[in-house]
Amino acid sequence: MTEGGTDVTDHKFIQLKKLLAARGVEAALLNAAPSVPHLRHLGIEQGILRAVSAAQGGGEESEETVSENEALDAEQQELLRTISEVAHQGLIDDDTKGMLKEELYAGMDLQRMKDKIENLSEGGAPSAGQSSVEAPSVEASPEEVASIPLAPDLAPEQASVCEVWIVRHGERYDEVRGNDWMAQCGAVHEGEQPAWWDPPLTARGKTQAERSAAELLATMTISHSVKVGCAPFDSVFCSPLQRCVSTAEPFSAYFGIPIQTVPGIAECCAALRGKMSSPMAWQRNAMSRALQTQEQLAALCPEATFVAADPTVESYLGAGGNESCPGRLAHGKARILIVTHREGIRDLTQIAGNRTWKTPYCCIAKFTYQTDTHDWDFHGLLQSKKLVLP
Repeated sequence: MTEGGTDVTDHKFIQLKKLLAARGVEAALLNAAPSVPHLRHLGIEQGILRAVSAAQGGGEESEETVSENEALDAEQQELLRTISEVAHQGLIDDDTKGMLKEELYAGMDLQRMKDKIENLSEGGAPSAGQSSVEAPSVEASPEEVASIPLAPDLAPEQASVCEVWIVRHGERYDEVRGNDWMAQCGAVHEGEQPAWWDPPLTARGKTQAERSAAELLATMTISHSVKVGCAPFDSVFCSPLQRCVSTAEPFSAYFGIPIQTVPGIAECCAALRGKMSSPMAWQRNAMSRALQTQEQLAALCPEATFVAADPTVESYLGAGGNESCPGRLAHGKARILIVTHREGIRDLTQIAGNRTWKTPYCCIAKFTYQTDTHDWDFHGLLQSKKLVLP
């Protein structure tokens, strides 16, 4: 039997073999099975597949049939339905749908799978019913902005309200079809776990970062809140994970400002959440030693400039959400720029009393922070020179 020139039996054989291998069936047993029925029988014997009786032609005899889907538990089945739904909505193409299904059958961690589905399917266009505020456009070269002197720090009493712009990183390499990141990434120190959680940007991700930097530059250059003769930011506060630093590179180049990596800005991401409860806890964690050094990041981003990393180790959000890493950085500033992970935007939107918002790659969110009361306000995402408001 064929579909579109592909032998369906061969396809099922390959998929079922991958599934059983991922569930721990020995290679010798798999290699000894010559056909789909043999693999199914092996899966049933191993307690991985479940047999289902289906009456054939109304007779009393029945044939044993098993679908690969039946080996999935309830949560995996729900993810499978989600994959089909987003594909039906046109949010992912057939190749991406196939990749996600293969990884689901292969036993990918469910939280990572959920994150990946969301990353690949969410768009950047406003939904029906959202309002938008026009942001004017202006052409300005990186050289022109680089020549503007830096805005001086303000005394705390002069800056009780800080304007906070937060950028999510661009497309990550480990979430595109056919990537070999798990084979590429290695342990920084012998005997330690590879830094699978610190993938680079794709070429598309770098393009996304360039566009976002240009859009923010155009918006900020003509903003009435920026004094003539002053650059809007004096640095880019950035998660030390390489996908964020690479995203920050064009912002550094366009605005003529240095990057400063801040550990607490990375703590919000799923892989590092809760691992910076104290400097000692972070120092003992192997992940702290797996981060790229300042020299490596500088080599990775030759168009950017850097200043010494912030030594403070802290959670992204403090107890109750009042104290926060972004809040600390905002003290004494009129305006700051942060490059982080999607959770960094979502956490603050929730504190601000907004529902969790879509955060596509390289989106730019605008907040204001009351430094005396620790209150956050969310003003929307900058998209196509518009602030998209909930």
